[in-house]
Amino acid sequence: CTGKTTLLSILTHFIPKDERIITIEDTPELKIKHANWVQMISRDQEIEKKGVVGFRDLIKNACRMRPDRLLIGETRGIEMLDMLIAMNLGTCGIMTTCHANSSRDALKRLEIMALLADSKISINLIKELISKTIHILVHLEKKGANRTLIEIVNLCGLENDTYTLERVF
Repeated sequence: CTGKTTLLSILTHFIPKDERIITIEDTPELKIKHANWVQMISRDQEIEKKGVVGFRDLIKNACRMRPDRLLIGETRGIEMLDMLIAMNLGTCGIMTTCHANSSRDALKRLEIMALLADSKISINLIKELISKTIHILVHLEKKGANRTLIEIVNLCGLENDTYTLERVF
């Protein structure tokens, strides 16, 4: 309710019409008007009674479809590791949302979600992967009835296990 999904939808207006957009969501919320858009929806077995199709499977399949832009409605769990790996393998233009109190807190949350996927991966490797794949963080906040853009930061890298952030706005 801070406007994360709305912002993601607005950003798609700036994507050239010849680029393929693939969206992955558990509940269809993104409103995209783009001629080259493929929408993928996860499926929970308890609701559909047809078998599970999870975010992790959808991310892997979406990458095979060679998207120019991959938009993940909201990252909440272990699919974060697959998203980071996809970003590191050359799938550019990936955007997602997550809940956090600040840009720095969002990075910590990404670490935790990635570690939940595979506890054998070291925190240092996760931090390095995040620092090489995430470029921009946008922090929104709900203040009363208004949604406010709090900051935009560049993730410049990793120095002594600490993310180097450069505030753009």
